Amino acid sequence: MPLTSAKDGVTLRVKLTPSARIEDVSNCLQTPDGPALKASVRAVPEDGKANAALCLMLAKKLGIPKSAVAVSSGQTNRIKIISIQGLSAEDVKAKLGF
Repeated sequence: MPLTSAKDGVTLRVKLTPSARIEDVSNCLQTPDGPALKASVRAVPEDGKANAALCLMLAKKLGIPKSAVAVSSGQTNRIKIISIQGLSAEDVKAKLGF
């Protein structure tokens, strides 16, 4: 499971595909680091644009402020750990549909 409970929310492991045609969050897949949620954004992977687009997309899908979503590790890697504040793992699973 790519979700882990944290002190004030959850962390989510994501494999990001930048410069994609469609912005979406889809099924889970297995990575060398463990399971991850597959996500794609239109933004290019330079100057943090793809990371910002990922955080904004997740915030919209989860119905929370964008300030509650942040990349906590993997800023320059395709596998990222996303911190989501204010939601439980069950809430995130239900809202993202996995």
